[in-house]
Amino acid sequence: MSVRGVLNGTAGSRIHFPATFVVNEHPIGQVQGPFDSTDTVVIPPGEHCLRVASRSHEERQTVWILRPIEEPASPDKDSRLSIVTIACYPANEAAEVLWPLAESAQWFGCLLSVMGVGTAYNNHASAKLWRLLEYVKGLETDYILFTDGKDSVLVGDTNEILRKFKEFGTDFVISMERGCWPVFHDGWHDAFPRMEDGWNFPNAGGWIGTKAGVIRVLTAACELQRNLVAGEHRGIDAPWDELLTPLHKDDQALLQLLYLEGVIVGDVRCRIFTNVALADRRLTGNAEYSFLNGRLRLNSTGEWPTVVHFSGPAFPECRDRWPAYFRACRGGRRENH
Repeated sequence: MSVRGVLNGTAGSRIHFPATFVVNEHPIGQVQGPFDSTDTVVIPPGEHCLRVASRSHEERQTVWILRPIEEPASPDKDSRLSIVTIACYPANEAAEVLWPLAESAQWFGCLLSVMGVGTAYNNHASAKLWRLLEYVKGLETDYILFTDGKDSVLVGDTNEILRKFKEFGTDFVISMERGCWPVFHDGWHDAFPRMEDGWNFPNAGGWIGTKAGVIRVLTAACELQRNLVAGEHRGIDAPWDELLTPLHKDDQALLQLLYLEGVIVGDVRCRIFTNVALADRRLTGNAEYSFLNGRLRLNSTGEWPTVVHFSGPAFPECRDRWPAYFRACRGGRRENH
């Protein structure tokens, strides 16, 4: 089945208050004026929730257009990838927050799997470890890519992502960044191996794994968090437990410890993920990234990342500008890397 959303012909134009059409909490497009239409997306057989979100209370007639299509052949079992994100915002707000990421996913024929709309976030460990663990257990998929929702975009398709992930030869890979956050301790900082171009520290805003690998790692992080809360430190062979106890609600600190202990592998060359926070953030004259045909190349490693995370100081500066470039290029020829 294909679906798209349309705004009625007598609707007033509301530039600052678009109506966002949402399928299973994935926003498929924003419309602002008469006869505006979203892109058409394909949804698989089954039950789906279709809704329209807007921060404007003005009455506007919105229409869903549904058309039956010949269903494509089922994908090979080994190729199913779910792109997961968290959006613990009120329903109308979540649709707008997720739109840049959702739009980029649609460029590659993907719909997001969204957790948490209309619920409280509470803290990083609660949402991104405990609740996310239960959520991914219920997904019918073989591979899971997680990325933060409000400050990330995709620039590569799922075939490229899966190919690169399989080349790691492991079941879980986490994104890396240059800043050591949130643990400010010289010993902790110095414990991380020094990698090419400074991508030394895991960033919990992006990771990928097999479903079994994701369950393995999130379960280990939850158990670590529970032990820290209970004061059950592991002794001299685990010297960082006491340091991390005050940070037991921070998923990134916990995943960094698992990285130090060899439980997970880091994307140290930015093959799949790149975090722009402490990189050159210019669109023109950028000394670290080369932009080509809607993609970006990391000059130091020669890699073409597929997920761009505008974490920390890169949000909202880059999140508001870089996707405009990717959007302008999306209709052109895209190189495969």
